[in-house]
Amino acid sequence: IVQFLCLALFSFGQSAEEGIRFIEGEKWENILKMAQEQNKYIFMDCYTSWCGPCQTLAKEVFTLDSVADFFNRHFLCVKLDIEKGKGLELKKPFEIRAYPTLLFLDGKQQVVHRIVGCDGAEYLMKEAGKALDPQLNFRAMQERYMAGERATDFILEYLNYLGHAYLEEEANAIALQYLQGFKEEELITSANWKIIEKYIKDPLAIPLQVVMKRRKAFFDLAPEQEVINKLNLTCRSALASGF
Repeated sequence: IVQFLCLALFSFGQSAEEGIRFIEGEKWENILKMAQEQNKYIFMDCYTSWCGPCQTLAKEVFTLDSVADFFNRHFLCVKLDIEKGKGLELKKPFEIRAYPTLLFLDGKQQVVHRIVGCDGAEYLMKEAGKALDPQLNFRAMQERYMAGERATDFILEYLNYLGHAYLEEEANAIALQYLQGFKEEELITSANWKIIEKYIKDPLAIPLQVVMKRRKAFFDLAPEQEVINKLNLTCRSALASGF
């Protein structure tokens, strides 16, 4: 059995001078049970030994008192080398494609929120706050989408989040599904162009076919060269992949 976690008991009043205390020496099943019993989320730092940003995060962010106090109080914290043991087992189901990937999980091993990369302590604390908020975290956005919410602002926010979380396939599929709900004339908006330009990859997809057909109308929404570049790049990529 691969042991990858380090158990660290702490009191809420204890100093955070050593940084975030990551659990070690416990079986994964026990960590999940602890999360359920304590009604806490698991914060999992998915890293590799060669990842420079992972090392920076560990040395310069996880060691800050403000960060450590917050994470030690609200989460069960785990570090996982994604290239060894349990990391190899969880890499695929958690869709880990870049490092560091920071996951917030519930006691049933379901992802509540995720971050890829980290732009410092302020960003990490902001995202950790979202993870704890049932109205703002990744799970909440998924549930809103599944419930049928299709407001443009929400879709743009959701797609942006998926992109930053390196869930590209999911973002592309949601973008296509959303755009297919419009009639041809309704597709010709600045917001829809932004979605097409960033997320639609298939040259035969209806939204791109509309851009091809009505490209002069899209020239009024975006720089002409941007529209042409998107059409050319999509076609070249399709040909290169043996489309």
